Amino acid sequence: FLGDRNIDDFLQTLIGADAGMAFRRLELWAEVLASRFDVPISCGRCLPPNPRDVDADMLAYYLEGRYEILPGLFAAGRVAQQVFGDVRDAPGQHDAVDRDAWRVDGAIAYRPTRHVQLKVQYGYIDQTATQTQGPQMVAMQASVRF
Repeated sequence: FLGDRNIDDFLQTLIGADAGMAFRRLELWAEVLASRFDVPISCGRCLPPNPRDVDADMLAYYLEGRYEILPGLFAAGRVAQQVFGDVRDAPGQHDAVDRDAWRVDGAIAYRPTRHVQLKVQYGYIDQTATQTQGPQMVAMQASVRF
């Protein structure tokens, strides 16, 4: 019903940019991505029902930074958001491609040697629909490199 294309056959267009900078004890990074998926669907609610392509759009970005408080002691933060467009599946009906979400993270890390790092992290995520898991996360990590 999709002609010479199947449900796994889609085109994607992606454009993005990133930037980073460092000044003394502060490091900053940022990235933005815009994507469009040309997805073949069988539209049962369309009048008349027919296979067609829909444009599924998405925009995502993050801003991230790290500051060296003392030698070996760092504070870091990150803000990220992902926004999805709507697809029109029938006259006057629009459905979201996926749930919009934003997230914020913060962490403190201590590196007593080049090979050992201890980190405590907190994260919070919010979505435009009911979440299937809790919005908050706390994590502790000990890493040893050898």
